[in-house]
Amino acid sequence: MSAHIIRSKRLLAEKVHEFWVEAPLIARKRKAGQFVIVRMNDRGERIPLTIKRRHIRPDSDTVTIE
Repeated sequence: MSAHIIRSKRLLAEKVHEFWVEAPLIARKRKAGQFVIVRMNDRGERIPLTIKRRHIRPDSDTVTIE
């Protein structure tokens, strides 16, 4: 399991958050609408989250999920 750092978090609506996560390997190939699987730890529930959008800077090391 690889760990990634949450760089930013923003509340969009009740119980809906946007996260900017540092994940260089994912960021290189990401496309809006694809999914990533998020788990809090090795035994945690697997939660699929949508990659929200591409960044203005294509060389960014972060992905935006919600």
